[in-house]
Amino acid sequence: MDPIYTIQLELVEPSGWIHVPLTDNHKKPTRTFMIQIAVLANHQNGRDTHMRQIKIYTPVEESSIEVKNQVRMEEVKLLSLKECLSYCCRW
Repeated sequence: MDPIYTIQLELVEPSGWIHVPLTDNHKKPTRTFMIQIAVLANHQNGRDTHMRQIKIYTPVEESSIEVKNQVRMEEVKLLSLKECLSYCCRW
């Protein structure tokens, strides 16, 4: 399957974080399982472009599955080290 190109940016002397919203014309988030980022041209007389860090955030969606499986904090029992070791696999 060929990739679908949705966004192309031209940046002049970029510095710091660049925010790129991945939404369609109706402001709905793009649904994907892969994002490819390509540098089509270098800046500063051909010096290599470096991307130091990339962060991708997704919108939070609630579903009925999450609501059914919620655990209240008072239901969580912390185990002692001795109890943890009793459940541990021994080689």
